[in-house]
Amino acid sequence: MQRSAGVDYGTDAVGYVQLRRADGICEVVGRITPEHKVSSKPYRVVVKIDETSEKVVDAKCMDCAAAEGYCKHAVAFLGWLQRRSMEKSVTSTTSYWKKARLSNVTVETKTTALETLRPNPRKKTKTEYNASGSFLTAVLENAPEGTTGLIFDHLAFKPHKGEELGIDRLLQDFLKDQIGEPDCDQFLLYCKQKMTDELCDLINKGTVLQAKSPLWHAVRFSRVTASKAYDAAHSSGNINSSLVMSVIGAARLKDTDAMKRGRKLEHSVLNEVLSIYL
Repeated sequence: MQRSAGVDYGTDAVGYVQLRRADGICEVVGRITPEHKVSSKPYRVVVKIDETSEKVVDAKCMDCAAAEGYCKHAVAFLGWLQRRSMEKSVTSTTSYWKKARLSNVTVETKTTALETLRPNPRKKTKTEYNASGSFLTAVLENAPEGTTGLIFDHLAFKPHKGEELGIDRLLQDFLKDQIGEPDCDQFLLYCKQKMTDELCDLINKGTVLQAKSPLWHAVRFSRVTASKAYDAAHSSGNINSSLVMSVIGAARLKDTDAMKRGRKLEHSVLNEVLSIYL
């Protein structure tokens, strides 16, 4: 995500920028060329800025499938705007209503030799990248409280306290804190210690809406339902039973002919490559 805000991607990907001011709100619209589909139609990104408080009110990509999670195209456009705002004032007006350079890749170069793609080793990123990193940090720090999105989920905000009791989280935390060989009885004791009355009450209140609640899906990981709990209470205790496999989520893939052929070919292909280059 930091690379999206950097000069390496943003400068070449942004094109056809428009600006409109009304009632103290500056609305900037730009076209961002997706790096995985440079010949396709660019994505439209809209950024709204409150000129009175000098704050970004909203930034959204209108065409990307991941737009609801604050996709990288919105971040790239924000980074581009930030770099333009830091440039020195000039006497002439610069027009940004032009096609993005990234969109011309397939037009200018139809074919190319493999040696020309990277003739020299990649150099270290310049100082502009560090500036964009601090810019992304500033965006995260000044984001409105309660803002949701993939960027903020991974970099800024902590998950719900009740998600600690999801079977996946309990297993991961147990294995991380475990000293020695993992033991089933120790794991059950660990779960008992983690499942405090306070957390159980918190989950009870947070899952009233059931399927409409994100917490309900988190603690219901691997379909841990009342019927599964009943079966577990009356099970023989065999850790290899189908009940345990269904709760933990473990499953065996059926070995296909293609998978078998791939395993047999892997060793012979590796030997053939080594004989050529060594």
